Amino acid sequence: MAEAEFVRALDRGLAIIQAFSAETPVLTVSEAADATGLSRATARRFLYTLEQLDFVRATGRGYQLTAKTLSLGYAYLSSFGLGPIAQPRIDALAAEIREPVTVSTRSGLSGVCIARADADRILMAPVMVGTARPLHCSSLGKVLLAHLPDEQLDDFFARAELTRFTEHTISDERALRAELAGIRAKGWAVSDEEIEEGLVSVGAPIRRGGEVIAAINAQSHTARTTLAELIETVLPRVLETAEAIGTDLAYTAQ
Repeated sequence: MAEAEFVRALDRGLAIIQAFSAETPVLTVSEAADATGLSRATARRFLYTLEQLDFVRATGRGYQLTAKTLSLGYAYLSSFGLGPIAQPRIDALAAEIREPVTVSTRSGLSGVCIARADADRILMAPVMVGTARPLHCSSLGKVLLAHLPDEQLDDFFARAELTRFTEHTISDERALRAELAGIRAKGWAVSDEEIEEGLVSVGAPIRRGGEVIAAINAQSHTARTTLAELIETVLPRVLETAEAIGTDLAYTAQ
């Protein structure tokens, strides 16, 4: 990309928005500057501009995002089309297996939830539409990584930090590459307490025209079921649902 075409002001404004998170819902000017690497004066100007555009609002101790930022995500979901198409399928699956079901796509180094169906089970780490999770330790993320072209996968490993969230997290590049090769060969993935103690899941790719564009998974807790039981009883339905969503995508594209 030509440097002359790059709009640095847009890059910085988006960096400010992305600095907010569930862990940091309110940011002071100094905190925004530290999170983005901008000077305090520059961060203040961008926060002021975002406030005038109604993307953030001032609070007693800093700034927080407004509901208007949701319009950015909704624009993506509307144009991409996968979320609304997948929702009836994952609603039916979640009701059948009585476990939550999630559909995610890749965004940089993270997997982002674009559709979610909850059941009558409670998980310790609920996922909502728009939630970003690490790719290397979830069944969704590993499915998405496994089907990347070699060049893009190499770029991921060059940039990503393989954080250990539990003692089961695969944080060694060589071991993770071997697992991804196995996932690509068999067509599905698991996460065995890798992102949270007790949380197990099975995931499968969603394809459009042969290309993997998203992943679907079903989660449970070891207090209710083992990973082996999840693979035996739930994985077949996850694979069927993934295929059905792919068929729906092909039909709607006609």
